Amino acid sequence: MLSTYTCFDCEYYNHYKLDRTCKAFPKGIPFDISIGKVDHNNVLPNQEGNYIFNKLSNDVIERLVEKIDNKNKYDKRRKASSTKQKEEDVIVK
Repeated sequence: MLSTYTCFDCEYYNHYKLDRTCKAFPKGIPFDISIGKVDHNNVLPNQEGNYIFNKLSNDVIERLVEKIDNKNKYDKRRKASSTKQKEEDVIVK
């Protein structure tokens, strides 16, 4: 039976990366765990440390959403600044 929670619901998942890693599996989460076929409610022999699935609390989710929003705003400002600088470089030349 598949787990109802996914790695993304865990506080140890690297939410800011796109490489499907976590503190227990810094080189990549095994496929069967990532799809919920194998629960990660106990320490497994092939993992790092003693991390097990720990569902994110609402306050942690809110902080993650805020950080992601801030990063997106920063990226947009940085891109706009870079575009403006390129336009100014063209005008100067």
